[in-house]
Order: sequence, then C-alpha cells, then structure tokens
Amino acid sequence: MGLLSWLFGPEVETVEVTDVQRLQTQGAILIDVREPHEWANGHVRGARLVPLGRLDRELSKLHPGRRVLFICRSGRRAARATQQAQRRGLQAMNVRGGMLQWIQAGLPVKTGHR
Repeated sequence: MGLLSWLFGPEVETVEVTDVQRLQTQGAILIDVREPHEWANGHVRGARLVPLGRLDRELSKLHPGRRVLFICRSGRRAARATQQAQRRGLQAMNVRGGMLQWIQAGLPVKTGHR
C-alpha cells in the first residue's frame, strides 16, 4: 500500500493536466478546491472555485452523469474531493499534480478573483 493510499484511502482515477482542456470542451466540469487567495494567484480558465470545506453541499447540485474534474495545488485535496464525489455516484477524476503540474507544463493560467 502506497503512502497516499494509506493517508487518503484507495487511489482515485486521475487525468493528466494536458487532457483537462479537451475534457472541458467535451462537457467536463473543472472544480478547483483551493482557497480563494490561492485561486486569485492563478487558476485554470473555466474552472469553478469551490473550496474543499464547501464541496459537500455543491456536489448535490451536480448531475450524476456529468464528468467532474478536481484540481488543487498538488493533488492531495483534489484526491479527497474526488473520493467525496465518487461516493455520491459522480464520475469524478483528480487532475494529477494539480496547479503545480499545470504551471510546469506551461499551460495557461488566469489570475484574479474571476
């Protein structure tokens, strides 16, 4: 059992940062589970900010058939969010490496609160 599995439970399905924009154009929702100050420093265009602490009530608003991608700084919070969403029957995936990997890959980042 790997360290992440021990800390967070069973591994969750992941998606590479290079596939996120394609999945968004196919209808996937990208939810950023970081805090507002982290979001303002840089986020993916088209993502929705839903801090992890507020996620549970937001999940009930999502259609079960819709693919949901979760992103955070490094992937840890997003892994927890993915597990939460999967327990509710959503088709959820964790963006591997989070914003750190996104930036390292040279993908576009939007700054500000919107």
